[in-house]
Amino acid sequence: MFFRKKAILMIHGFVGGCYDFDNFQNELQTYKKFDVFTFTLPAHNQFIVNNVKHKEWLDESINQIEFLINHGYKEIYLIGHSMGGV
Repeated sequence: MFFRKKAILMIHGFVGGCYDFDNFQNELQTYKKFDVFTFTLPAHNQFIVNNVKHKEWLDESINQIEFLINHGYKEIYLIGHSMGGV
């Protein structure tokens, strides 16, 4: 049987974080058997998002997708909430 690794990359919104996806991520991993990944956008681990350019958020999102490709994922689905969907 031919198996293709499938991943979902979730990107949070401007005032959110990875925790926004906890329940949804668990459902997708447990019942749909996807490998689900999320990450914290640059500067979002600080109390005030300051001195960060939107290009840094784009670059980090691209880095995350490239990481998945380099680890053998052939199908990658993106789920973005609010700004993360942009």
